[in-house]
Amino acid sequence: MPQVNGSWAVNVGWSPVRLGLYSRYVGPWLRRFGRERLRFVRGERLITDPAREMASVERFLGLRPYITERNFYFNATKGFPCVLRATGGGWRSHCLGGSKGRRHPAVDADVLQRLHQFYRPYNRQFYQLTGIDFGWD
Repeated sequence: MPQVNGSWAVNVGWSPVRLGLYSRYVGPWLRRFGRERLRFVRGERLITDPAREMASVERFLGLRPYITERNFYFNATKGFPCVLRATGGGWRSHCLGGSKGRRHPAVDADVLQRLHQFYRPYNRQFYQLTGIDFGWD
């Protein structure tokens, strides 16, 4: 983080920081389609309970239930669930790409606190827009 007036500031010009400003991106979609026509998937639940989160997507889309726990297994190496797809002769595994499930670097507690403070108003706006408190605060 660059220093501003002797303290560290969040670099809003850095693309990974800008990507986290979800309220900026979802607003135009909500204005165009309305909240009832959009489904917000909880990434955390895709990791902890992928079958349940995908079942909610199926319901939202009006699809008959198809995806269950049998379609997932936990890959201990990646730290993420992987998908099992039925094929003509059995099951085929598919896991997330190399950028997912990697170990994240240790981040200083002061940096994490500044990032939480920086994102808090944007997250609250996102919660208001979506009607969902994702619990990121």
